[in-house]
Amino acid sequence: MIPVYAPKFRRAPLSAVMAVAIFAVPTTSVFAQTRASTTITLNPSKDNTLIENGSGSLSNGAGQNIYVGRINRSSGSIRRAVLAFDISSVPSGATVESVSLSLNM
Repeated sequence: MIPVYAPKFRRAPLSAVMAVAIFAVPTTSVFAQTRASTTITLNPSKDNTLIENGSGSLSNGAGQNIYVGRINRSSGSIRRAVLAFDISSVPSGATVESVSLSLNM
């Protein structure tokens, strides 16, 4: 007959369990990271209208307005508005979660 050995379990004293619980609760809040949400509003730093042509060299960067689409049906050239934004105010390493663009006429 082979003897069967059952492991013996000892209960930890209640004071040791409480000490671990008291230590574990405050440290979990120390390591929990909360992300602060920040909204940044950026206005365009530059704008331009690119005008479609054979050489690709026409634009209206010095004009007061920007244009999109065709000016008239007889002209085959298409206007495309481009905008540039200075994003240096966005902190390095920041995670951008959403972006929206509003154009007002």
